[in-house]
Amino acid sequence: SAGCTDLQYAGAEVVYVSDTCGTAVYRGTTSFPKQGVACDLGSLIPGTNFDVQIIFKVPTQAAAGGATTFSNVAGFTAKEGPKDNTPTSSHTDTFASNGNVPVVTPLTPDALDALNSYAPPGVVTKLQTDSKHVTGNFQTSQVTLTGPPKGSLVQLRECGGLGTACPTGTGSPCPVATPCKTQTSLVFVTGSGGAFFQSNHMTLVFTLFASELSSRPHDDDHPGGTSTVKWYHDGRLVGLCPDRTSDPSGDCLVGPPVRNSVTGDVTITVDGPAQGGWGGIG
Repeated sequence: SAGCTDLQYAGAEVVYVSDTCGTAVYRGTTSFPKQGVACDLGSLIPGTNFDVQIIFKVPTQAAAGGATTFSNVAGFTAKEGPKDNTPTSSHTDTFASNGNVPVVTPLTPDALDALNSYAPPGVVTKLQTDSKHVTGNFQTSQVTLTGPPKGSLVQLRECGGLGTACPTGTGSPCPVATPCKTQTSLVFVTGSGGAFFQSNHMTLVFTLFASELSSRPHDDDHPGGTSTVKWYHDGRLVGLCPDRTSDPSGDCLVGPPVRNSVTGDVTITVDGPAQGGWGGIG
């Protein structure tokens, strides 16, 4: 549509177009072939409602040359027929989405501890923060989910503990009397805890690198071991499945925390419908 500008950012591309798009025609260059997309909806019966969903993968600030936001806008062009009152012979009108105000997505500067993404509807999607054990990265948070009928926004962030400070107002996942000894993993999923995710559970996997646990209490046999590790969700202890009563949100641990005998890393796997803040103590 006129006025749509292609942003030549590495990693910015259309990654999903709903079936209601009809034949998707992508717009771009050889280097950036999916910067935009056009949909031919064909003939529409008067009064028809339709919904076209387009999902973009957006870049980090570094890939966008330091830009802090990513903007997109859509236009709908329709030839309305001979009864249209438009004083032109073509009877063609163009409507800009959102009043021609671009939809703006903030770009994160944090490539280690943060992730903003989207799960397309009906697709099993796995998303996780950076899994490389490097300076400044103390753990990994992962969510696997089936996207609900209209898809779902997924945001992950790790903060506190040995890393960056948590956003103002963020509550500790651990009891007030027993502060977390690990970073806090913040998980946000649109529709979390609702009817869809009650029937289609998410799987959340948290890997605590050995360096985060090295100075923590441990069992006698394995430094950094798991016998004393307890995992909390929004202030409540998470019980072993099938016990979903300890965490009133309905989550439970698939099994006890597992320590890798080679790396010393500890992995916690949660089954359940809920989002929120997660953290542990040893």
